[in-house]
Amino acid sequence: MKINFLVQTPKSPAATTLGHLLQEKARSGKYEEALISVAYMTVAGVRSLLSGFSPLPPPRSKWLIGLDDFVTQPGALDVIFAIPGAEVRVISYSSLGVRFHPKVYILQEQSAPKTGFTIVGSANLTAQALAGN
Repeated sequence: MKINFLVQTPKSPAATTLGHLLQEKARSGKYEEALISVAYMTVAGVRSLLSGFSPLPPPRSKWLIGLDDFVTQPGALDVIFAIPGAEVRVISYSSLGVRFHPKVYILQEQSAPKTGFTIVGSANLTAQALAGN
């Protein structure tokens, strides 16, 4: 297992941001599945991630998206609901007095043994978070 650490700040060069890293990995074309779980997402954040998979998103994707704090944009949900074959679930724990607050990005190959790329951190799927926030 190889582990790298990425630290980004608002002054990080564009080529060293989480968004750039995700797009670079997506562009490699070797990942057939995306598993995304974030507390918040925006239209710009989803489009930024999906642009790396251009012209098509991975054939399989699973999304677990939080609705707590009313930050997730309804249009962002529309974008992922429109992805062919995407499995989408939304969740809120506000009625329990707690927040759903993960930030996990997994890109997987379907090779044997299954290999992939995982990011666990503090960046939601928003343009600001992916670019250095």
